[in-house]
Amino acid sequence: MHFHESGSTDRAISDSHKDSCLANMAKAESNGDSKVRFKPYEDEYGASSDTCCADTLTKNAGALKATIPAGVPSSSYLLRGGAIALHGANCAYIEDKDAGAGLFPSCTMISVIGTGAASLRKYAIPGIYDKNDPGISFNLWDGETNYVIPGPEIYTPGTLLQ
Repeated sequence: MHFHESGSTDRAISDSHKDSCLANMAKAESNGDSKVRFKPYEDEYGASSDTCCADTLTKNAGALKATIPAGVPSSSYLLRGGAIALHGANCAYIEDKDAGAGLFPSCTMISVIGTGAASLRKYAIPGIYDKNDPGISFNLWDGETNYVIPGPEIYTPGTLLQ
């Protein structure tokens, strides 16, 4: 997945955008309709260590590599990566149109080849975030350290999700 500043192909999003990154997938034939997505990857903002996905993106010129977990069934998928920038998340977007968590999606088609047969918990987009979620409304400027990445739980191999 790639995340770049507007108009640039060689620079990542600004490292001032303290953030988390995540990915979700849906089988291509579903067209993303209804509850067809699952989350195979997340990289949570480390509030206590002040580490974030933007650090990784900066080191890799905007590239983010994520491993698809074992068990994901073979198919063509829409992979939707996303960065959730927290530099303005101390204020809800509705209250201040220049504030709020910044959501930066990046989509591509991929093929998964293997023998996976996992039962995956599925959800729909839109609908996975609420403006009051602690991972969307988070004040990193006042020393908060209990960041919780928003959205559904991540799929990990060996877990049976429905």
